[in-house]
Amino acid sequence: MEFSKLCLSLVCSLCITLSATSQTWPIQQTDDANHWNNISATFGEIHPTGNDHYHGAIDINIETLNCPFYPVEDGWAFLIGNTFMSVEHEWPLNTNNRNRRSRYGHVLTTVSNSQPVTTGTQLGTVSFSPIYAFSLHLTNIQWIFANT
Repeated sequence: MEFSKLCLSLVCSLCITLSATSQTWPIQQTDDANHWNNISATFGEIHPTGNDHYHGAIDINIETLNCPFYPVEDGWAFLIGNTFMSVEHEWPLNTNNRNRRSRYGHVLTTVSNSQPVTTGTQLGTVSFSPIYAFSLHLTNIQWIFANT
């Protein structure tokens, strides 16, 4: 079981690395001057929340109340829930293949499903959680399809 978690972590790390091209940071320095780039939890660490688990993202600590967040790259708003949302991204570009997704957690959203968004579009604000305080949970996923 532990080996499968390790393999999953390595595959996810590879996918995050592959998808990290041409992206912007989701919190702007002008919106949270002191903490906009403060990572408080990393991918793959044991996340001690009382129900310990492998953390599947990074958490960006936020100090500013109602801090806006933005997509890491252009795409379409997707899977909007109560405290999370995703943005689908086209990759390779100009192919209409939506093989990449960035997922944001601990948020209140202001966009609609299927709405086109750019890196300048405010997706919503980072919300407060009693467990996580103020932090933006960010995961990038990329599907790799082999020719069959």
